[in-house]
Amino acid sequence: MTRIIQEASLLLTIVITESPFNANLAILEPGEKNYQAAFEGIENFQFDESRSYGFNISESGDMAIDGYFVEKTPVKTETFDVATQQVVDREIEQTLLIPFQLDFDIGLLSIFSDQSDTSKLISRIGEASGFSFPITETQLPIGRLYANLQDREWSIDVSSIRIQNFEAEGGLSGTYTIKDVGDIRIRELIDSHSSDITILRANIKTPSQEATFGFFQSGTVRLYSSLESEEPLWSEVKEITREAYNG
Repeated sequence: MTRIIQEASLLLTIVITESPFNANLAILEPGEKNYQAAFEGIENFQFDESRSYGFNISESGDMAIDGYFVEKTPVKTETFDVATQQVVDREIEQTLLIPFQLDFDIGLLSIFSDQSDTSKLISRIGEASGFSFPITETQLPIGRLYANLQDREWSIDVSSIRIQNFEAEGGLSGTYTIKDVGDIRIRELIDSHSSDITILRANIKTPSQEATFGFFQSGTVRLYSSLESEEPLWSEVKEITREAYNG
């Protein structure tokens, strides 16, 4: 168990500080009561060999919980048996580690893993906390997000957007990626195709920091630059993203 914890702690550091990384987002109901329910539930739902899955909290406080979900699953693999000189099937145990952060101040769950793990983690957190607060996985409204970014006194340089159901000349339609988008053009595209924008990539520059992000309609935010998870720019981008969900 100690080895698993050490590996998970190392993975959490690597995922958050190396570029790029994904944060798959879901909406929490914020508040002290929900924070306490989550903390107590997760703390009492630690990894157990007999259950083969559970949680470990790496840090908590200030209405946030950082940790990881641990799950051991059997995996079939082919290997070479030297004694028989044959390829044989064997079953090994694989340890899945999913780093996450529950932020009950702004009301956001961030999962630093593949998007396919999001539903699983939401279900396990609900199980651990007795489903005492809602967690909602929903699409990110790119148009509102861009408007929120523009409200800040930052330099926002949009490098590309991807639009589905885009109608081009000659009656053609499909999914298009548009690069080198100017400020006026991006605003026009967002106004006319707001619900069809699936990806927006932008370089964000503040007086103290700069980083490139990808915002996905699926609810994923990808960081393409070196930036640690609790640096001011990342924290503010999370807040802006959460505000976009509010409308």
